[in-house]
Amino acid sequence: MLRFHGVPYAEAPVGGRRFAAPVPVQPWAGILSASAPGPIAPQPLSPLADVSRGMSEDCLRLDIVTPAVRGRRPVVVWLHGGGYFAGSSLEPDSDGTRLSAEHDLVVVSVTHRLGILGFLDLEPVGVPGSGVAGHLDLLAALRWIRSHITAFGGDPERVTVVGHSGGGGKTSMLLSTPSAAQLMHGAVIMAGPEFDLNDPSRAAATRTAVADALGLDGTAEQLAERLRRVPVADLLQVQEHLGAGAVPGPHSMRFSPVVGRDPLPLVPTAAARAGIGAGIPLIIGTARDESHIALGADPAAASRDLPPEALRRLVADGLDRPEDASRILRRYRELLPGSPPGALWLSIASDQFRIRSLRLAEARLDGGAAATHVYRYDVPDAAGSVPHGAEVAAFFGGTADTAAADCLAAFARTGSPGPYWEAYVRGSRHERRFRETGAADVPDPDAERRRAWDGIGTGPRSHPWARLLEPAE
Repeated sequence: MLRFHGVPYAEAPVGGRRFAAPVPVQPWAGILSASAPGPIAPQPLSPLADVSRGMSEDCLRLDIVTPAVRGRRPVVVWLHGGGYFAGSSLEPDSDGTRLSAEHDLVVVSVTHRLGILGFLDLEPVGVPGSGVAGHLDLLAALRWIRSHITAFGGDPERVTVVGHSGGGGKTSMLLSTPSAAQLMHGAVIMAGPEFDLNDPSRAAATRTAVADALGLDGTAEQLAERLRRVPVADLLQVQEHLGAGAVPGPHSMRFSPVVGRDPLPLVPTAAARAGIGAGIPLIIGTARDESHIALGADPAAASRDLPPEALRRLVADGLDRPEDASRILRRYRELLPGSPPGALWLSIASDQFRIRSLRLAEARLDGGAAATHVYRYDVPDAAGSVPHGAEVAAFFGGTADTAAADCLAAFARTGSPGPYWEAYVRGSRHERRFRETGAADVPDPDAERRRAWDGIGTGPRSHPWARLLEPAE
């Protein structure tokens, strides 16, 4: 196996390039060392930040694993999680070495700009590409892969983008980008449906809040220039001050791609209905107990005896219409009788990921898209839970059961995850269930829980995890 670390795909976004669209990397003289991972994107410190690699604005780099530089193999492009505000591209669960070696694939992991550096919207004050700079980084990486991956044994005509959580959201945004259609040939969204997306109005309010927090005034041109000179540490402090810190919260997506103008005219479900990304086959799914990630911070979260109004507020945060909270709570009390309020909350917040994923799958049906394959990962950990991120290691071949990795490899090679995984259609609603005893297709599983959401809006402006990790009241 060969590994190439820290390969630049764009010029360092520093100085006059801070906040702006990425610039294609220029050829370098001599031999570039690719023996050690490059720095991660600047971000608030968290368990998702691999600080051993250091942080730097000069982070637009790729890590490539390949069996050999000769030949042409399918390419899997990995986009890390952490929302749009945290994370790093090289983690044990998503290490591409085994997937590459056992399935003869090239695996590419992408580092890109995050948070305030990647998504502060300065376009209206003269910085083209800002507001979507981190998204444009991903497009630049895909263009680099198309031009250069043959030198690493990859096939530029067989590129599959895979992302989990925030990386899944980034993948859905690439599917919604018309100019990405020729750069990717398959997509996998793990627990990354649309929610809490940015728009020009909200982005403008954030721009004003950033300027006020830093004490910056003057003309629009002066604002952009002064922001380029602010130390990175100060920018990250402002990001945290505005609520976009290291964990999900009510304002954690404040710095995310601005939707409503080029290159992102529509949110993912609307883009799918309009036929954007229709030619790209998709795998999409979730873990069974997505919101059990909260148990890591509060093991008693499921048994919390929340007051009725507190529970209603938690549920309402994830809905387009807060008044629907009572209705969905009533249905879940009927479906899960005897569950403590905390457990009801975690079940509703977990199912939101599945419902939002199914709604994207159905929007693709409306837009005449290529086949969409839906899964749910049901293999529990030692505590009996299947929390957010449980499936990543399985899809990368890091578990004893290779079913998920086999499906991903087949999908990367052919655009289909295999003959035993039926595409999702409204008539049968097949989902692939990965279980301890093997995987199986199941028609319309958990239909009652799915139907409980009929007529309840879960659109791009609401956030099911806005209060998930807050301390108990």
